[in-house]
Amino acid sequence: IVDSEFTRREVMSAFGISETKVSAVHLGVSNCFYPRDAVDCASWLSTQRLTYRGYVLAVGTIEPQKNVLGLIQAYAALPQELRDRFPLVIAGMKGWRDAEINACLRGVRGKLDVRVLGYVDSAMLPILYAGARLLAYPSIYEGFGLPPLEAMASKTPVVAANSSSIPEVVGAAAILVDPYDTEAISEQLRRLLEDNDAANKFSEAGFERAKLFTWAACAAKTVEIYKRCVGMPANTSRQGLL
Repeated sequence: IVDSEFTRREVMSAFGISETKVSAVHLGVSNCFYPRDAVDCASWLSTQRLTYRGYVLAVGTIEPQKNVLGLIQAYAALPQELRDRFPLVIAGMKGWRDAEINACLRGVRGKLDVRVLGYVDSAMLPILYAGARLLAYPSIYEGFGLPPLEAMASKTPVVAANSSSIPEVVGAAAILVDPYDTEAISEQLRRLLEDNDAANKFSEAGFERAKLFTWAACAAKTVEIYKRCVGMPANTSRQGLL
């Protein structure tokens, strides 16, 4: 069992496994991620020197696959006025091969308002999503990719990469860009920062999309696969499994 059709195809290709032996079951988004207004977010955001809908958010481990360098370059290409209004906030733990990323972050210090929060407690992360103007997720490679869904469930619009599993997860409810095209990333960040109608459109579309990904559905489909593996009828009750 894998968590996306993209990963399913990768597994079958890499290991030569029959398609009948690999099933995809999408993950769910936790119900702790939901829209919050400025009042709900104000207390914690103020401790981080952030304002409601006043920052660009990136969530993910600090490592090459997350394309942190590309995002910083795209952010740097934004007009000064937008960068003054919307700092780039990066939330994520230290990852692998991060020396180049850390060198870049040191290099832009004093030039760009890029804030690295490190690990954010699970109780505070939903507030960080809900308070952002947008989520930037130009990741190069994902097996599933929960942050876009978590942002969407929080009614925060998303700019994400058009690669790996991400289009499968976000559908048409996010703006998709080539993760290697920093100019395109920058253009779409600017679009959502300047155009309130576009931001609202993707906020609403993402919110509806996120409703399709629940842990109850994930569990139900997983049980169906187990029943199939042991030759049990799909309509067997839970009691019948005991």
